[in-house]
Amino acid sequence: MDSLTADANTSCRASLSDFFRSLSSAKPRWVSILHPVNGSEESCLTHLLGFEHHVGLQYLVVTGLIEKGSIQNPVGYVVVPHEWEKFVIKESKRFHRDICYNYIGSPF
Repeated sequence: MDSLTADANTSCRASLSDFFRSLSSAKPRWVSILHPVNGSEESCLTHLLGFEHHVGLQYLVVTGLIEKGSIQNPVGYVVVPHEWEKFVIKESKRFHRDICYNYIGSPF
């Protein structure tokens, strides 16, 4: 991954994390990552992010959380589970660090 791609990946993941944090007090619901459920665009993550579906998929490709194409479906998209796991772990640590800083104060 070149530095421009790495910067875009980091930036998109940070904005996705901020988006998820903004939903922390919202009522929980299931959301599809790749495909609208029963044809309803509102059920898809790309819609919640405010993108047209095809644009949102490209955004998620930049994050590295999904990839375009697979052996079974070269024109489709696939979720990359280990990247989602890394994303969740990193952002959970960041979230807890921020809580400690905001409520306890800086350790420095």
